[in-house]
Amino acid sequence: MRHRQSQSLCYARWNPVAVIGIAGYFLLGVLALRRAYRSLLAAAFPGLAFSLYLAHIEAHVLGVWCIYCVASLGVISAISLLALNTTIIRLIRKRPKTPPGGYTKGES
Repeated sequence: MRHRQSQSLCYARWNPVAVIGIAGYFLLGVLALRRAYRSLLAAAFPGLAFSLYLAHIEAHVLGVWCIYCVASLGVISAISLLALNTTIIRLIRKRPKTPPGGYTKGES
């Protein structure tokens, strides 16, 4: 019974979870190389949520931990935090600086 349960959790619909993870990491790598940090952030958070869901299944349903899943959770957590940090820093740096009083050169 336990083997069947764990085997059925290896598939999301008809796709093995590992294939989904590999494709997701490939997408994250492409976005990082293109420096598309907002898109990277948008792609990383669903991956983080899914990884946390799988950790919940491991802890509360199966009662066993997969070392690869735990490592993947660490990696996707780091990617998510770094993407969030980079996105926030870039948003702050892009903000236009106005002098005191709110006027720019040429305005009266």
